Amino acid sequence: MNVLNCFARQIVLFVGIAALAGCAGSRAANDVPSAIPQTLDEAKRSALLYISDQDTGTVFMYSYPSLKPAGLLTGINNPTGMCVDPKTGNVWITESSPYAAGAVEFAHGATKPIRTLQIGEDNIADACAVNPTKGELAVANITFGGDDPGDVILFNLRTGKSKTYYEKGLYYVEFLGYDDRGNLFVDGTPTYYQSLFRFDELPNGANKLVNIRWRGPQIAYAGNVQYDGSNIAVGDGHNALIYQTAGGRVLGTTALGGACSVDQYYIDGDKVIAPSNCSSVATVSVYNYPAGGAPIATLTGFSTAFGAVISR
Repeated sequence: MNVLNCFARQIVLFVGIAALAGCAGSRAANDVPSAIPQTLDEAKRSALLYISDQDTGTVFMYSYPSLKPAGLLTGINNPTGMCVDPKTGNVWITESSPYAAGAVEFAHGATKPIRTLQIGEDNIADACAVNPTKGELAVANITFGGDDPGDVILFNLRTGKSKTYYEKGLYYVEFLGYDDRGNLFVDGTPTYYQSLFRFDELPNGANKLVNIRWRGPQIAYAGNVQYDGSNIAVGDGHNALIYQTAGGRVLGTTALGGACSVDQYYIDGDKVIAPSNCSSVATVSVYNYPAGGAPIATLTGFSTAFGAVISR
């Protein structure tokens, strides 16, 4: 997990393309989520962008694509990766505190949780994904102590019961994502020192993780995994790159200009939203996808921006 201890909060919102945000130019410094310019009921009628701020225990909500502040979720234990149930629009937020690890479910636009699925102490829930073919939540778990490998926990969303999958070559499980057929793709590292990259698959209905030979460039830090509608996108968090892949082969590369350390990006059609943590500034930027390049809109005002998802 990429935990950065930094970032004085800056209160600026810049929107650079009228087609994305409905206007051009800069926005005033007081236009932040704590001063909500629209009612939450109004915001619920639009798509919502969620941003997890790990250090403050806060998840920010914005109307999308206008990027107007819409609300806050507070009191979450170290929020990290997030995911959306495509059938309900509900948002799951993973809690990475080793004393309260798990995933919390919120209805679209709601500020009170529906339920929490816990994975016990000495664990760190880093990311999640919802199977689009059945009611199943996958959680990436990093064990906190000893030499146990990390694992993938699959929760049946109807019963709450879970199954655990691990593979000895995968020590840290960082991120995961389903394709449209319910196959789960997982990345991480095989050692404690995070010096190598590991890419695995749990085929739909299978009972074990299977390694996929990685044929792409060396990834310095395992980033998010997401199906982009055509390929499995795999992030290099340290270098702010997103690779479009198939079978471990790289078919294309998206460079996120101006970004530093990127944990969980979110691809939404021809746009990608990427949290970034530089040496003294945490931002969330919108880019064209898969073109990348310079951001077309940027949000600031975060301590440690970890994850991004869009709920509809």
